Amino acid sequence: MSELSVYYCPRCGRFGYFQSARHAFCTACGRSMKPLKMRCPDFVRLSPPERDDLLIREILQNSSIAESPLLSSGAAGHCRLIAAMHTRILELETENRQLSGTVDWMHQTIWELLSQKQELARRLETAPGSR
Repeated sequence: MSELSVYYCPRCGRFGYFQSARHAFCTACGRSMKPLKMRCPDFVRLSPPERDDLLIREILQNSSIAESPLLSSGAAGHCRLIAAMHTRILELETENRQLSGTVDWMHQTIWELLSQKQELARRLETAPGSR
């Protein structure tokens, strides 16, 4: 039987103990969890604030967020808050990509309609009996 490993959810900050990665899914958000680079017995010996600091660092280190003042020693105990903020940032980035795609589509549609209008105007000018 293999040893338990510690996994964490990069989206919501929850952690769990699993024997293999195929079982490591977050019960809160359903995403696959990532392994911590720490042995399970060592993680268990950490105090809750130390665990929070470790999880905060892992979440921020493996995200698009650059070094942050939130990593200061006063951040202990705020793992869920930072994970929630990270989740919101990911949601906003996704929404931004979708909105950018919509704006690109709208610009393309406007240009196509303007081209059609100009083409119709040219046809009307050159049509017999238009003068």
